[in-house]
Amino acid sequence: MTGVRIEKPRLFQSTKDILLTLGVLLLVTFFTVGFTGLCSFNPGGPDKSGPVREVDAHSFLTLEARGMNFPLREPKMPEGWVPNSARRSQVGAEPAPLVGWVIDGERYISLRQTSADFKAATQPDQHFRETAGTEEAGGLTWHVFKGEDARPIWVADAGETRLILEGMASHEDMVTAAEITAKTEPMEVSADSQPAEGAPASGGASDSGVAGGAVSDAR
Repeated sequence: MTGVRIEKPRLFQSTKDILLTLGVLLLVTFFTVGFTGLCSFNPGGPDKSGPVREVDAHSFLTLEARGMNFPLREPKMPEGWVPNSARRSQVGAEPAPLVGWVIDGERYISLRQTSADFKAATQPDQHFRETAGTEEAGGLTWHVFKGEDARPIWVADAGETRLILEGMASHEDMVTAAEITAKTEPMEVSADSQPAEGAPASGGASDSGVAGGAVSDAR
């Protein structure tokens, strides 16, 4: 009895055939995704045309000021600085209300205010930074700290409050923020407001040391 020879599919006959088949499948997938608009290519970098989500920094700071045992400031930043984050963070063992601004849709600076001592204020998160000099702005001396894997911070002692600026921004932006913040008078709190121990955070979860970005923080 003559045996019947079973022909293998051409797909499995050679490596060349396998590669050709995969190439055809990739081309079909590429054109299918391209026509449905599920994929895009932008050689110029990320799209920054979308609007920045704005938060009510005034209401947040007003509520926080009623619960803090130290004065808070509400700096009025220039046009183009959009407040996009507001939350209760922590420096050392002390609360530190934080507000962040996106600048012209590209750069970012945040301000933390706390009653923690100066040493704690120079180490507001887990990142290592070294002293990088001082800057005079708004009548205060700002101590600058920089780290290889950390955003630079500017720290100033404003009496009862330590001010901490942190940013992905230019030197000019940092100077602007420092001058405006230092020259801003502490917020007035109504006489019947009492500091609240362990008051709940306003505007979001506690900060772990990083806004996005971002941009969230990551843009």
